[in-house]
Amino acid sequence: MPKAARMIVSAVLMTLVMAWLTACGTNTPTLGLAPSKQLVQKAVALQIDQTQQQLTYSLGSTPPKLEIIQVRLKQVEPLLIDNLPAYHFRGTYTLKIKLPQQQVIQRQNPFDVYLQRQKEGKTWRLARLQSTEQGRQASWRTYLINLDKIL
Repeated sequence: MPKAARMIVSAVLMTLVMAWLTACGTNTPTLGLAPSKQLVQKAVALQIDQTQQQLTYSLGSTPPKLEIIQVRLKQVEPLLIDNLPAYHFRGTYTLKIKLPQQQVIQRQNPFDVYLQRQKEGKTWRLARLQSTEQGRQASWRTYLINLDKIL
């Protein structure tokens, strides 16, 4: 393809992408920069850690060491949670379970996490919808994502 034709195709594609982004922006909240993939990975790790703690407590056992790797994002949706910017992420991850005698790897585990940006814009929190008694509206509970601690 000649250089001039490539430039025209590129310009048309850029125009279409800009129009699509503008159209999408009219129906969704403006949230600024989305969290990084690394932050999403830490949110997945925090959610798994919370679930693991509940199970360990219920079973009265020692928790195995877990490591979250290979996070793949499949869907990102901007939204507002309690009038603060947030994102809903869906995708898959690989989990390494380190047991005393062996290591187990589980691939393609689905995840569904919500990240909420705080008012100051300096921190992100994992948001989890809390179930309530029948007839009452569900509410969000948020947990600070510690950037130093990773599973």
